[in-house]
Amino acid sequence: MLDQVLQWTQTNPSRNNQVAPIEIRIKSDTDESATVINGPGGTVATPLDPPGPVSFYLWHTDAMYRAGTNLLRRQILREAIVDITKKVAEQCKGHRWSKKKVLEQLAAQQSAHVSPPQDTPDLDDALCYVLNFQKIILDDVHKKVYAFPRDWRDWSGEVPVWMTGLGTRCLLHLPGERHLTKGVASWLTLLEAEGWRVEWPTVDGKVEDLKTKCETLGIKPKAEKPKKEDWSAVLGRTQAIKHLGEEFA
Repeated sequence: MLDQVLQWTQTNPSRNNQVAPIEIRIKSDTDESATVINGPGGTVATPLDPPGPVSFYLWHTDAMYRAGTNLLRRQILREAIVDITKKVAEQCKGHRWSKKKVLEQLAAQQSAHVSPPQDTPDLDDALCYVLNFQKIILDDVHKKVYAFPRDWRDWSGEVPVWMTGLGTRCLLHLPGERHLTKGVASWLTLLEAEGWRVEWPTVDGKVEDLKTKCETLGIKPKAEKPKKEDWSAVLGRTQAIKHLGEEFA
């Protein structure tokens, strides 16, 4: 069979031709000269392994975790969960989220196959509180934006802002592995213009008071016959955008 193949090659008229070498270029998303946009809002998506909110935190804060093998990451993850569990038990008393549920969900993060239901709003709230960071989750299926802390008016320009997708299975960042440090308000309004829904805070109060405050600011709901919740929503959004614009100028 080999002799026959050799005979065929000798009769091939293109046997002396050579294929030009193919240049393979590998560009990292840290290359400032490259524009790599493959996530919502002009972000770059990087897979997170293991997934989950604790792994997400460690990726941003622990150089050894980020550079380590999967086995080393699991070890660091287990140790971090123990430490964070103590912090949650001590610092999360009296908050609106269930400390018991948070601790249960925290223990589940040791799995390498954390499902989105295990990355719950309560857990994200608690982690942002005890570990001092701010988190944006982009649900690209339903085009929704979630914030932790949940009230944008509580956000601070002195606290890091990190982004991820639903279920915290990836890292979302700007090209060059840059994070949102400025222009958070304009970035969110740009997403809204592209059809995304942002969870803005609302304002409590009587409808007449809400209406008066809105009229003072020169704003009003889009509804033809606005109800109390419409005035509350438009006022809360305006207050949040103003706050973010000042904090992340």
